[in-house]
Amino acid sequence: MNVQGKEVLVIGLGSSGQAAARLLAGRGARVTCVDENKNEDLMKARGRLKKDGIDVLLGCKKLPGKRRFDLAVLSPGVDPARPLVMEVAESGVPVIGPLPYEPLLPASWEQGLAATAGSAAISDLADLVTGTATRTHAPRQSRRSRAKSKR
Repeated sequence: MNVQGKEVLVIGLGSSGQAAARLLAGRGARVTCVDENKNEDLMKARGRLKKDGIDVLLGCKKLPGKRRFDLAVLSPGVDPARPLVMEVAESGVPVIGPLPYEPLLPASWEQGLAATAGSAAISDLADLVTGTATRTHAPRQSRRSRAKSKR
């Protein structure tokens, strides 16, 4: 998939989310990152990402503005059952992120994935950018969220 000129939302600004944002921006996507939290580490990350032309919204609990996103990338530390993630999925935006399998990637991506501990979100993103992705998916409810909802 060519992401050149696409509007992409990255949800979660941990190390994987930051790596995904930079990869997408480097491929010509217009990237907006959101995180529900707002702390010193995230403020520093925001400064670094803004230098790369990436928009960052901290303390964001709702889909930003009236913008239409072509794709959303969910970081591994973000619970797919969070209201923001569900809002994005319900809006019809394809969401890629942590999956219960480890996709196979071209050998050239092996070292880069090792640096992210093989994060499924980064693997999915790499598949998407290299054109080896076979599908995108809506987020699923986490085990923790399912357990809470059964109480």
